[in-house]
Amino acid sequence: MIKVIDLLGNNAVIECPACGMGYLLSSFVEAQHGARKCPHCESDNGILFKQAKAAFGIGDPLGSEKQATRQTFDKQWLGMDVWVKFTDPETNTTYRYPHDQHLQALIRHCGIIEGSESWEVAGRYNIPRVSSKQRALLARYAVEDQGVPGRR
Repeated sequence: MIKVIDLLGNNAVIECPACGMGYLLSSFVEAQHGARKCPHCESDNGILFKQAKAAFGIGDPLGSEKQATRQTFDKQWLGMDVWVKFTDPETNTTYRYPHDQHLQALIRHCGIIEGSESWEVAGRYNIPRVSSKQRALLARYAVEDQGVPGRR
């Protein structure tokens, strides 16, 4: 059984089942590197952020995939393991991206969203046109076209 000490956003502090010490899990790190070993005893507990969230009594009432007409971000989706799927009308490419990871990438590399009135006041941000810089960040999230094999 997982004992969750604290949970906030995309981070959880859990008690290591092997040594009893607390350590941090992050959904961002997990998405890139998988489950984190305990830094105190190096035990590979295989505990994932989603498991900690479930143990804390937080499920995903919204569902894990959202269909959108453009790049869309919503504060209520933070920490909920939501993926957003949309088609860029300019290139007819469909993307399926992890909400929180892509949000952080756009803030870091494009300097958008954070601080905008839409995000800060309404808690929602939409991007109607995909820039070339955004397209480069989205490239790894392109999904195969269902109608034409091998086409993106």
